[in-house]
Amino acid sequence: MGRQLMTALAGSAAADRLAIRWEVKPENVAAQRFYRRLGATLRTRVVAGWRPESYLPLIG
Repeated sequence: MGRQLMTALAGSAAADRLAIRWEVKPENVAAQRFYRRLGATLRTRVVAGWRPESYLPLIG
């Protein structure tokens, strides 16, 4: 099923040669393996975020 979904996505993007990107949790090794087999490039990513208790002291 996963291969069929990704193939359909690729088919939708192909006409306009759109780049496709998605996210995979670092601990989801099986998904990473699956996407690599499809030819995807996996990159390490850093996501930054602020919770109110972190940013509120900056403003007052």
